[in-house]
Amino acid sequence: MKEMGYKGPHELNLAQDGEEWTFWDYVMGSPQWIDKMVHATNECERLGLDLSMGSYAG
Repeated sequence: MKEMGYKGPHELNLAQDGEEWTFWDYVMGSPQWIDKMVHATNECERLGLDLSMGSYAG
């Protein structure tokens, strides 16, 4: 990403309204989500990238 001129990834939370909106274990605020966000944050810091976030309730 850095070599291509990007500053870093953007994590986007979309409204989740039950099981049909759930993509694997990626439910905002779940232990799995927190683990993934910690990993993403650590990787961005290690690589010198910015991690931006957005939350859209729909």
